[in-house]
Amino acid sequence: MADATYRVATAGMPGDSYHISTGERGSIRDLVEAICVLTDRRFDELAEVVGDRLGKDQAYLLDSGKIRAELGWRDSISLADGLKDTLAWVDANFATLQSLPANYIHKA
Repeated sequence: MADATYRVATAGMPGDSYHISTGERGSIRDLVEAICVLTDRRFDELAEVVGDRLGKDQAYLLDSGKIRAELGWRDSISLADGLKDTLAWVDANFATLQSLPANYIHKA
């Protein structure tokens, strides 16, 4: 993400949109299940399955062809490795995270 954002900021066409995504696809459930495996937790400990919300989209797919073709960006970290790195960062910074406020207020 950082490399892609840097490329857009330094070499992208002002006003254009660039989608940043990998070719990997999966559902939110797949993502939560992968996190469960990495954290040695059961799915039902981390998630509550509820009905679909009204108007739910079937999928959100981004085409990163433009950033790849125009700016030469390539994804270099797999989702599995990114999850492992993120969880390692959380473990290393857990005390700091616990000291931060739990509520987030978006400032427009």
